[in-house]
Amino acid sequence: MQRTLRRFVVAGTLAAFASPALAQVNSNNSTLNNGGDVLFLYSSPSSGSTAGANPPDVGGDWFYKVWEGAGTLNHVTSLGSVMEVDGFYESLFDTFWGTVSSPASSPADFYTRTLGPAVPSTTNPGILEPLFVTAGFTTETVVVVGNSGFGNPCTSFPSLCSPPGSTCPPSGFVNGYLVELNFSSTPGTGVVLPADGTSASDTALTYFVNGGMSATGGVCGLGDYGVQDVHSTDETQADVAGGLNVAGGFQLGGGSPQAEAVTSMLESNLTFRDRLLQIQADSGAGVEVGDNGGGATNGVRLPVATGLSSIGVEVRDLASSFTPNVTVVGASLTPIPNPGIPVFGGEANLLVVPDGVFNATSGAWTGSTLPTVFTFTSEGAFTGAQLPIGAAAGINLYAQGVVVDLVFPPGGTFRSTNRARTGLGLVSGATCVLEILDAGCGPTDHLDIGHWGADDGGMGLDGYGAGPGFAVKNGAGGVFIDTDPDRFFVRATDPDANQNPAVREKVKASVSTTGGSVTDDPTEIELLETDVNTGVFKSEALLLTTADIPATADDFYAVYSVRAGATVADDALNDRTHRTNIEGEVVVTYTCVSEPISLLETRPVCDRSPEERRLLRVRVTVLQEAPGKDVSGDGVVNTVLGPMAGVQAIVDAEIARANVHWAQACIKIQQVGATRILAAPAPGGTNIFADCDLDIGVDDLAIAGDAAIAAGVSPNILEVIWVANIPGALGITRAPECGLAAIGGNTYVFLGIPAAGGVYSPSQAVLAHEIGHALDNLPSQDGGQPKYVYYPAGSAVLDDAVNAFRRIRHDTEAACRIVRPPGAASYGLPGNTLLIPLPAP
Repeated sequence: MQRTLRRFVVAGTLAAFASPALAQVNSNNSTLNNGGDVLFLYSSPSSGSTAGANPPDVGGDWFYKVWEGAGTLNHVTSLGSVMEVDGFYESLFDTFWGTVSSPASSPADFYTRTLGPAVPSTTNPGILEPLFVTAGFTTETVVVVGNSGFGNPCTSFPSLCSPPGSTCPPSGFVNGYLVELNFSSTPGTGVVLPADGTSASDTALTYFVNGGMSATGGVCGLGDYGVQDVHSTDETQADVAGGLNVAGGFQLGGGSPQAEAVTSMLESNLTFRDRLLQIQADSGAGVEVGDNGGGATNGVRLPVATGLSSIGVEVRDLASSFTPNVTVVGASLTPIPNPGIPVFGGEANLLVVPDGVFNATSGAWTGSTLPTVFTFTSEGAFTGAQLPIGAAAGINLYAQGVVVDLVFPPGGTFRSTNRARTGLGLVSGATCVLEILDAGCGPTDHLDIGHWGADDGGMGLDGYGAGPGFAVKNGAGGVFIDTDPDRFFVRATDPDANQNPAVREKVKASVSTTGGSVTDDPTEIELLETDVNTGVFKSEALLLTTADIPATADDFYAVYSVRAGATVADDALNDRTHRTNIEGEVVVTYTCVSEPISLLETRPVCDRSPEERRLLRVRVTVLQEAPGKDVSGDGVVNTVLGPMAGVQAIVDAEIARANVHWAQACIKIQQVGATRILAAPAPGGTNIFADCDLDIGVDDLAIAGDAAIAAGVSPNILEVIWVANIPGALGITRAPECGLAAIGGNTYVFLGIPAAGGVYSPSQAVLAHEIGHALDNLPSQDGGQPKYVYYPAGSAVLDDAVNAFRRIRHDTEAACRIVRPPGAASYGLPGNTLLIPLPAP
C-alpha cells in the first residue's frame, strides 16, 4: 500500500487542558520551534503496533526531532553533565472522539515515544536520526503514556463544534487538547539525559504512531485517527543541509527515515526539572512570544543574510523548585569551558530577580545591546534585550547562564552552569560558498547519470575510440568524462584559502552519493584555484555511473586525472566517477578555511521539479514446455526456464540488469503482479513449442492472441513473456508500429532461452535491449553500431566490460521518452504509452 502523509489545519480547534493529574505548572519547556500551524496524519490505515506496545514497532509510521547537544545546553550537576526530563508539553487530537474501541479509542490514546541517542544518518550525510534506525533499541527509554482519559471536546467546549451539540468539528478541522504530561514528581525519577555540550548529548524524541487507524471515511469524514503530530512549517533557520532539517524527520511504514524540510519542525517539547538556557532568536520578524516562551529553531541556526537578525538569552526555572537565586548570563565567540567562566569580574551583567522567574541578556558581546525591556508572556517568562547580529555568516556564539544561591558559603557556589552554542551556518552572500555546477559550469538543481561521452556524428559516443576495440578515451590526450553532457563540477569560493597570491592553490572537498539502494562512499577530490589570486577553486569534471555490474563495474574503472597526472582508482583521491541510481542524490561537503563550518550541498539524481524520472511497469509470464519436450535441457518437462523454484530469480536478475542500463535515461523498470506460469498455446491441437522453438511471425502472434495469456493486457504495461529458443535471435519485440491485429496498441517482448546446451545469463541484457524497441516504437534501428551500444544494436555481446553493450546515445534516450498519444491513429507514431512519472515513495 502506498503510504501518504496528510496535513490538516488545526487553528482554532485547540482546547486548553489543565488537570492536576497530568499538568505540571510552569515546567521548563525546551522550545525548538516557533509554534505549530498544521497537523499531520500518517498512513491510512496507519502502520505501526498496537497502542501502548513496548517495544514499539520501528517498521511502522513514526516521527522525531533532535535536541542537539552541541547547540543546546551544557548542564553541570553533582551527577556530572546531565539533565532530567520530567515530562512533555504537547497536543493530542482525534478526528472522532466518539468511538470506544482500540486502536481508535475514545478517550484518545497517547503515542508511545522513546528518548534516546541521535546519531549521524548513514544514508543522509549531515542529518541526525535516532540511533535505533541502525542499531536497534539499545539505551533508549520507552515512555508508554496510554489512554488520555479526555472527554469529547465537543462536549467540554461546545463552541468548537458545529452545529451545536454535534460530535464533530467544522469540516476540515480536528479537535484536541494542549497538555503538559508530568511523569515524575521527585528529583531522580525522570529520564536522565547526557548534557555535556557536545554531539555525544544529541537526543532524539521519537513518537510511534498507533497502528490500524484510518484517516478516511467515518462519522466526521476524516476517519478515526488519534494524532500527536502538530508541526511548524514556517521555521526560518539557516539552511546548512541542502533544504533539509538537520534535526527532524519521519518514516512512513514500509519506507525508510526521511529528513523533513528546513522550514519544518515538530512542535512537541520536552520539559525539564532542571534550569536551562534557551536562545531567543529573531530572524527579522520579531521574537517569538507565546505559551512556550522564546527560543525558535532558528536560534540554533540563525539566518543572518538580511542583517536584520538578533539574538538574546533566556534562563528558565519556572517550576520554582529551588531556593531564591541569582542569574548571570555571559557570551563569547569562543567555546566556554566547563564548568563555565567566573562571572564576578565585571565581564557580564548581573540581574537579581524573584525566585523561579528570571531572565538576563549579556553585555559581553562585541557591539552595543538594545535597552533592556522585559515583556511578560502568559506563562510568566519574559523576553530580554536582543543583540543585533548583522550579516556575520558562519560564526558560532556561545552563551553561559549561571545560577547561584543568594545564600552561599564564602566565595560563592555555582548551583548549575548551562552553555548553548548558536551556529549561524552559511547563508547567501557569505564569503565562503560551495556550489555544484552542470557541464556548462552553471547552477543546476539536479544531476544525471552519464553516457560516457556525447553523441558523435555516427551511431556512437565520442568518449570511445574507433573499432574494432572501441577503447575508452582515458588518458592525457582526452578523457570520456570531459565531453559527456551529464558531467558536473564542484566549486568552492573561499577567499581565505588563497594564501599565496602568486600560486594557483588547491583545496579539498568530499563527494559521495546516498539515498536509494546504491551509494558511494565519501571520497576526497582536489579543487584547483581557477587562476592565481582568485580564491575560487574548481574540480575536474565528475560523472555519475550506474549500479555495479559484477564483472567490471563502471565506478571501479580507473579514470585519468589531470590533478594526479595518472589514472586514479575508485575511492582514491580525485576519484572522478561515483555510482548511484535514479532514486539517489549527490552529496558534496567542504570545510571553509576561515570559518569553523563545514558546507554541504546536495543534488538529486534526475530532475525532480518537474519529475523527470519515469516508471516502466512490466507484467511477466513464463510459458511451460510442450508435453514430452524438455526445451530448457534440464532433464525435466517444466517451464522454459526450468524448475519453477528458480524462475523468479531469473526474472529478478533480468529486470535488475535492465534497471542498471536504463538509469541513463532516468527510467526505472518494475514488475507488477506475480510472475504467471501458463501453458503455451496449442492452435489446432499442436503445442507451439512441440518443435522446441518459437517461430517468429507465427508462434509469437499465437501467444498474443491466446485468451489466457492476453487476459489483462494493457497499452500502459509492457508484456514480457519467456518463450522457447528463438532461432537467430535472443528476443523480439512486437509493438503497435508493427500494425498486427493480434498486437493492436499493446506491446510484447518475447525473451528466448538459449538453444540446447546454451547458458542463460543476464549479462546478455536482452530485456534491456528489447525495452528500447518497446519504448521508441520505431522500425528496427539495429545495425552496425559500436559494440558498447546496447540499443540499438546489430548483435548482442555480454555487458561484462565497460566498452561492451552498456550505453545508449542521448538521442536514443530522447526517442524512448516520447509520449505517444493513445488510440489506433497513433500506432505508427514514435514514442510509447508505457512510461508514467515515478510515483512518490
